[in-house]
Amino acid sequence: MSKRILLLVIVLLGTQMIQAQRGMRLGPEQRAQQMQDSLMLSDAQTGKLLELFSASQQQMIQIKDSLMEIGAMENMRAAMMDIRKEESEKIQQYLTTDQWNSWQAIQERSRASKKQGKKPKN
Repeated sequence: MSKRILLLVIVLLGTQMIQAQRGMRLGPEQRAQQMQDSLMLSDAQTGKLLELFSASQQQMIQIKDSLMEIGAMENMRAAMMDIRKEESEKIQQYLTTDQWNSWQAIQERSRASKKQGKKPKN
């Protein structure tokens, strides 16, 4: 029994480490759920965000893998920022004005917390 628990812990930690190495703190499902909870999104909005976040994640993985292969790490940051910018523009299209304003406030609090070295609160 204890070998199974140990194996499960190792698998879970390995998965988290892979995600952390790829710069993904939350998966698409968790991000969409977090926004749904924070902004009281409809199921339709949440579904659109889930599709968007999944596509963005795939793009980032492909870019990271391809740029690492050719040794162009300096270009990775710019490419990732472009993806996030496009993602943000699409998020704004899916949200109401009030939801967008709330999301912007949440994002600003998160940035401020990161500057202070604290974990952000939603």
